[in-house]
Amino acid sequence: MNNWLFLSLLLAHVIGDFYLQNDKYCTQKEERKFKSWFLYVHSLVIGGMSWVAVPVYDFGFYALAIAFSHLVIDVIKTYSPKGLWNFVIDQIVHWAILIIVTSSFDTTTKLPIQSMDCNGSFSIPLFILAILLCIKPANILIKLVLKKYQVGEKHNPVKTSKMQER
Repeated sequence: MNNWLFLSLLLAHVIGDFYLQNDKYCTQKEERKFKSWFLYVHSLVIGGMSWVAVPVYDFGFYALAIAFSHLVIDVIKTYSPKGLWNFVIDQIVHWAILIIVTSSFDTTTKLPIQSMDCNGSFSIPLFILAILLCIKPANILIKLVLKKYQVGEKHNPVKTSKMQER
């Protein structure tokens, strides 16, 4: 397996999946499901980011495969129960697709990400990936883990309306 290829695809995935879509679009995907235009745009962005990360002509087919698999996975996710396990399984399946693509595509071309490396002493791309993972994906994961431990009163609409009548 080509580690540079996997790192390139993983960076493209993290940027596309977490930083190039906002809550408004995620909500639209959840509400409209496969009818959401953003679902298709998002999948094409993921494919495009993958091809930008691996700018090899022969990789175009694989970029389309990544985009299509992302679309299918996200459509299934919209019909699945929301929560921690939905998020974790979604990301595991996306990463598994990237591993399959990395194992299937053999490239001898030097990838752009390799030029950012400091001769093996310090990997700038790996450092960037770590920072990106710690900001938004970790935030989402922590929020989902702590969701069942929320402190405070639960809103009870019956009590609220009765109190307003008094």
